[in-house]
Amino acid sequence: MTRLPVAALRPFLLLLLACFALSPELRAAALDDARAANVAQDRGDDDEAIRLYSAAIAAPDLPAALLPAVLNNRGNTYRLKGQYDKAIADFDRAIELRPDYALAHFNRGLSRAAESERDAAIADYTRAIVLKPAWPAAYLQRGLVKLAQKRNGDAVADFTKAIELRPDYAVAYYDRGVAYGEAERFEDAIKDYSRAIELRPYDARAYNNRGYAYERLGRTDQAIADYRAALHIEPGHLQARANLARLGVKP
Repeated sequence: MTRLPVAALRPFLLLLLACFALSPELRAAALDDARAANVAQDRGDDDEAIRLYSAAIAAPDLPAALLPAVLNNRGNTYRLKGQYDKAIADFDRAIELRPDYALAHFNRGLSRAAESERDAAIADYTRAIVLKPAWPAAYLQRGLVKLAQKRNGDAVADFTKAIELRPDYAVAYYDRGVAYGEAERFEDAIKDYSRAIELRPYDARAYNNRGYAYERLGRTDQAIADYRAALHIEPGHLQARANLARLGVKP
């Protein structure tokens, strides 16, 4: 499971903690627990982070303005552990307390998508986009769910919007390439995989997928070169190895 950078997941909490920096409440146990939980999550100690977030949530001295952010952070930690029901419960409560909390909607969308609750995930991403219209990741994640629903055209539209908002968004080019490939728009797929490779040269998946698009267009030499490039980057890439075997060539 991909671990998103913690710094990107808790800006609201950090901002509010900073607001209390010169206050007597700085010494409150709840704030200490919240800070310590952030540190634990940064180092990947999810169990300790959950314990500390839970202590902060239960503490009577936690400032009310901080509660939605602490709930969101605990929910995200549950999500990273694959405990999606607990994660969603925390995001539900955070959103109930702060309905305009875009990050909680986004994180609940991630959890619902992981549980294959695709329509609900799309609703969450859409709400996050309404609240924060210039958020490339929300468009990307919504596009991924639409792609899973075989709504390729809608997925392409979301990936395109993500790229418009962030032109160097390598993963959005990659995912749009996947959508084009599934629609058998192989020339378009090659363009996107090529751009993804320019931005992220060590992505074996992009080489392998571009190779397959080349192969489908009858450009076998280029396909072989890409499959070999994928294996050079990731020697254990089984699909690239299988693709070469199918063409009867050595890695």
